[in-house]
Parts: sequence; C-alpha cells; structure tokens
Amino acid sequence: MIVKKIRNPRKSSSKAVRIHRLADYIDRPHMPCSAHPEKNPSNATAAPAKAVPQQFARRTQEKCIYAGARGVFTTTRADQKLEMLALAYQAVRSPDPISHYVLSWRAGEQPTPAQVEEAVQLFLDELGLATHQAFYGLHGDTDHRHLHLMINRVHPATRELRLPNKGGCDLEAAHRAIARIEQAQGWQRELQGRYRVRSDGQVWRESPQELSASDDQRGPPKVHPSPGAPAP
Repeated sequence: MIVKKIRNPRKSSSKAVRIHRLADYIDRPHMPCSAHPEKNPSNATAAPAKAVPQQFARRTQEKCIYAGARGVFTTTRADQKLEMLALAYQAVRSPDPISHYVLSWRAGEQPTPAQVEEAVQLFLDELGLATHQAFYGLHGDTDHRHLHLMINRVHPATRELRLPNKGGCDLEAAHRAIARIEQAQGWQRELQGRYRVRSDGQVWRESPQELSASDDQRGPPKVHPSPGAPAP
C-alpha cells in the first residue's frame, strides 16, 4: 500500500467550498472533471457546477464503490457536510482545517467494506484523530482500489484545531498507519515501505538496506508506538 497527502489545490477558497467540493468528489468521482476542484483547481471557487453535456465533458473512469463517515450524527451526506462545516467554522484562525489523504492498494487487491472501515480506524488512531469527523470513499478503476479520506482536524469536544501525530509530521504517522493496515489485513508490503510491524506488534522504521534482511539480522528497532500507547 501507499499513502499520499493531497494539498488543497485552491487555498483561497472558503471552508464551505473546500468541504462541499471535496466531499462531492469523494462520493461522485464519475462527474465531469470540470466540476471538481480536486481535479480542476480553477473551478474551486465557482458555484456548484452542473453536469455539462457528455460530448464536452472529459469523464474519469473512477467510481465510488463504498463510502462512509465518522464523528457525525446525521445520516445523509448533505446533512453530514453541514455538520462538518459547522465544526470547521469553530477554528476561526485556520482557513483550512481539512486534511485529504489517499490510501492505495496494489493492483488486484480488493478490500471489503469491513476492511475499509478497519483501515479508516487504524489510520485515524495512528494520527491521533480517532474521535474526529471524517468522510471517506473507496474508488475503483481498471487497476487499483484507492481510499479518499478527508478529516476535520477540529476536535469535536474542545473545538480546538488539532495537529496530527501530536504536532509531528503527519505523513510519518500516515506511513506507520499503512504498515499497521498491511499487517492487520495481510496486504503485500511495498518494497520501499518506510515502516514494518514486527512480530511483537511494534512499528519501526526501515532503511532501504534493511529491506531484504530477516528479522534476526536487523539491529535494534526504532520503535514508534501509536499515540496514547504505553511506552515499551
């Protein structure tokens, strides 16, 4: 598996545009690319786009085959977006409290809905954002399954903006989460994966030279416990 963090393509857009457009893309990636600022940043501040005639629209092969949400009380996506927006507005000093990640599986690997839910939980746990609002959708195309995950970094109880990984590098925590997902669900590791889960459950970082070595040949691991976990 691999993970990427997707930067906001239009930092000047409002919180409402950011949340509505990204959530719409997660749920309906098959819409014309011109309707999605995540695909076409020049449209990020425009009014919600209507579908253009098919002969003029360049459509993507992606489709959302499973979607879900965490940390919300309502059941429809329209109401859930309003919930997320209301909480995002509490972070008055942050123009964009939303983080967007993409988790990709290898060609031929097809996670089930239950595995998607487990992957989301492991990812949020590793970033220290387990109780935060999140929308996610599993997209399918001809080769790969990939999960789009948008997270509201505003804490639902304190209304404070939280930094993932206790203020550290969120991508490092994201790579640790990938290692935990691979180990929990039996997916094949990437050859240059940053982290590995040892037989004792600890996550540690590897160097490229160590990738082909057995556990017995490795030196003392650089252990990275999950946020809130007791020290080894």
